[in-house]
Amino acid sequence: KNNISALIVTYGSMIFEGAIVTLLIALMTPLALRFNVNASTISVLLTAQGLGTVATVYFSGNASDKVGKKTMILFGLMFYLVFLVGMIFTTNFYLALFLSLLAGIGHGFMDSPSISMLIDIFGDDSGPAMSVVAVFFSGGGAISALIVSRLLAFNLDFRIIFIIYIVIAILVALVVSTAKYPKKQIRVVEETNHEVTQSTNKILWRTASFLALITFLFSVGNTVLRTWISTYGFEVQGLALETSLNLLTYLQVGNVLGAFVFAYILTKIHSTKVMIANGIIATLALSLYLSLDGNAVVLIMITGAVLSIGFSLSLNIVGELFIENSGQATGFIGTALMSASMSTTFVSGRLLPLVGVKNLMWMAVGIIVVAGLLAALFRVVFVKVRREVIDLQLN
Repeated sequence: KNNISALIVTYGSMIFEGAIVTLLIALMTPLALRFNVNASTISVLLTAQGLGTVATVYFSGNASDKVGKKTMILFGLMFYLVFLVGMIFTTNFYLALFLSLLAGIGHGFMDSPSISMLIDIFGDDSGPAMSVVAVFFSGGGAISALIVSRLLAFNLDFRIIFIIYIVIAILVALVVSTAKYPKKQIRVVEETNHEVTQSTNKILWRTASFLALITFLFSVGNTVLRTWISTYGFEVQGLALETSLNLLTYLQVGNVLGAFVFAYILTKIHSTKVMIANGIIATLALSLYLSLDGNAVVLIMITGAVLSIGFSLSLNIVGELFIENSGQATGFIGTALMSASMSTTFVSGRLLPLVGVKNLMWMAVGIIVVAGLLAALFRVVFVKVRREVIDLQLN
């Protein structure tokens, strides 16, 4: 009961962030026409957005542990508002590039504080709540894709969606300002000397770095799919533009449905085991989709469901490692995720004219395979660290 308003802040922020992240992807073609550039150039907007997030997501998580989560989230909303207002009026690509950077900064300031509140509320049992993050984040993305496809279908000005999100941003700010926030979780440990504490921290951060690498690789695969699935439908499958955008919607709907399923699964199975299974499922589903000529949207939904939950799984795992520094730990994993998103949109945008969108998709399959293999190895490492480091410190 006491944490309901904090949960509303977390999940409301996720809807909003997911909507804005997907917005630029859904608007790639309209923005290319507005700025008179090609799709590869427009993808640089996504890179700028990712750069802004990478630059701030770790700092905001760390700072939120000290100055409070409300302050950081409101700060992020200010950057988002500048982005939304600016995109309504600008016809200059370079100004749009700067505005996209501001949107990324807004994302970075909001993301870690919002998500880390779940660790503050639930502690080691944050797994199901973390999986629901993907429901709201993907739900926001699905809304953006759907609105854009409807605006284009009815030949309406796509900038209407920026006005809609300005209103939503103001409403989110009101909720954030009036919410009640939880206290940090405290893990009681046996007293130990300084050298042992330093050694323990090194082990934990090495484990977290391994997890960050896996998160990075899964995010690369997910980013390729999310960014170019509509282009794949348009260029390879020969779908109409509005219909190809529906593939992005199906992907996001798969994210939402998958998150509900995993919210239950994570009450029965540990996140490290789920991560291994998801690597296998994503590889099989995406490979089968690319091998078929038809529009097998169910396979897209399955792939989206298992890939989108990767971030939530990582957050749950890192929450077990650093329960008292939830913001810092969330920011660390978030940096890995956003670095992957930023670098992937930039590199894939440069590769697109050279290798084609279908080859990009197959490259994503290869990266997902590697991530799945590393996830299996990480399970062994995590079990050892949990047993020999964390559990031995507890009273």
